Amino acid sequence: MYKIIITLLLTLCADSMIAQSSNAYVTLKDGYKMPKAEFVNSCVTGVEAMSGNIFDTESYCECSLDLIARYFTQSDLMQLMNGDKSSMENAYNVIFKGLPEQGMIELQQCMIGHLKDENKVVGSFTPEAKKAAIYSCEQEARLDSEFEQLVDVEGFCSCYIGEFIKYFSYADMLSPKEKDSPRIEKLMNECIMTNFK
Repeated sequence: MYKIIITLLLTLCADSMIAQSSNAYVTLKDGYKMPKAEFVNSCVTGVEAMSGNIFDTESYCECSLDLIARYFTQSDLMQLMNGDKSSMENAYNVIFKGLPEQGMIELQQCMIGHLKDENKVVGSFTPEAKKAAIYSCEQEARLDSEFEQLVDVEGFCSCYIGEFIKYFSYADMLSPKEKDSPRIEKLMNECIMTNFK
């Protein structure tokens, strides 16, 4: 689940990144020099629009910029920006191809490291964050065609996220603790059972 949430946030950061001028640049994987300020400003706007106020967004965006520069080219970023923004499918394809597992782990660490303290407690999901989590759950569940054939994906995700946020924080979703695995698995199983087709 965290991969999809990370992908959503990374996608929002990519909007409007190719800009006219700035004094500070970052060099992308292919050598293209991109203005840092344009990325950070665009990222802040996108992340706050999607997740509300759960991150120290400017420091999160600065952290993610280094990661993006190491793994993405100008062409990758153009693909992200030219995709249909009402559907995240294009963004998922670009990000999952360009960001290896280690990159996902590093981006997850950026997210966790820049969560505001109040989002590390149960009940911290804003309506925007809940909506994004449900959407992310649906996208990840649809990657498994067998699961999608057997279970009403929308019903499952609405149930699972609705139950998850009663017991866990946003930080727990990004980085679940080993001790919580049985409880999380139980929530998933209950929501699967109530949403069989």
